[in-house]
Amino acid sequence: MSKAIACSHGKPRLGDCNPCRGRRDRELNKERCDISGRKTRLKRKFGITPLQYEKMLKLQGGVCAICFRPPKNIRLAVDHDHATKRVRCLACFNCNRFKIGRNTIATAKRVLEILVGTFDGRSI
Repeated sequence: MSKAIACSHGKPRLGDCNPCRGRRDRELNKERCDISGRKTRLKRKFGITPLQYEKMLKLQGGVCAICFRPPKNIRLAVDHDHATKRVRCLACFNCNRFKIGRNTIATAKRVLEILVGTFDGRSI
């Protein structure tokens, strides 16, 4: 008969409990899990493959489509229309969240009017 051992939770078992086994498997296969998880996430959320993501990134010159800066620590976000699911571009977190995400066509037009306008508050 096999001797019972304790898993990291301290419970006597013949082997690792499910949470311990899952943690061990993820650590051993971290790179494969990361790639597989990313592939699944891109396909499920945006309908694109990692190859399509890389092609978009290359078309954009490896930089954010809005501020033209290269990504620092994390990949560029996939900007998409939630209603139509159309993938529009790859953008850094700040641009995707604050410059694209909070604008509508109407507010974007207003921002453009302000930027190209001649108003100067110093002359009031």
